[in-house]
Amino acid sequence: MDERLEQEHAGQGSEGCRAETEPVQDPMRKIFISLLSASAFCCIFSFVLSCSLFSELYQRKAKNGGEWARDLATHLSCGMTLDDITRLTTHEIRTVELGPPWSGDFRVDGKWADLHLGFVGEELESFTLSQIDGVASAQISPRTNLCTGELTFFIYLNRTTRLQGWEVLLDGKPIPDSQERGALLLELHTGSYEIQAVKPGHEPVVLRLNLGNNDAGGQSVTLGKD
Repeated sequence: MDERLEQEHAGQGSEGCRAETEPVQDPMRKIFISLLSASAFCCIFSFVLSCSLFSELYQRKAKNGGEWARDLATHLSCGMTLDDITRLTTHEIRTVELGPPWSGDFRVDGKWADLHLGFVGEELESFTLSQIDGVASAQISPRTNLCTGELTFFIYLNRTTRLQGWEVLLDGKPIPDSQERGALLLELHTGSYEIQAVKPGHEPVVLRLNLGNNDAGGQSVTLGKD
C-alpha cells in the first residue's frame, strides 16, 4: 500500500509540474493580434479601392479632356491648308520631325490628346487621334484618309524566339523585313488578313487578323504565341 501511495503521489507531482509549466494565454494579446490583423486588412482594402477609384476617375477625365480633339477632327476635310486648321483651334500646332509612322507632319497639342495631321504638299490628307487612356498609356485611332475615307492600322508583329529566321507571309506574299521597335511593322486597312511564318520542313504557323472601324489604330500582336 505504501508503495502505491508513493506512486500516486509521484504521478500527482508530475502532473502538477506540467500544469505549472503550461504557458498562460494572455487575452489582451489575442485581442491585440486580432485588432492588428483587422487594421491591416482594412488598410489593404482601402488602398485597393482608392487605386480603383483613382484609375476610373483618371480615365474619365482623360476621355473628357480629349473631347476637343474629337470635335476638331469632325471639322477637318481633304485639301485644307495649315492656315485653315489654325483658324479652327486655339491649341498649338507643332511641326513633327521624327516620330512613329502615324505621327504625321504636324501635331495639334493637348494635355489629354493630340491630333496628328498628314499632308501631301500643302494640303491636308489624313489625321490620327492619340488619346491618353491610362496613367502611362495612350491609344491611337486608325489613320483616317479624309480624301478617300480609308482607314490605316499600324500592326507591330512580334515573333516568338523559335520563329526568328522564318519567312513571314501576309496573305501568301512575303513581308519586307523592316524593323520598327524590334517588330515587323505592317500598315493594313480595314479587312481580314492571314499572316504565316514558314520554314522548309516545318508546319506553317498562322495568325488571323480582322480589322474594323472600332479597333485600335496601333496594335501589337505575336506570331507563334500559344
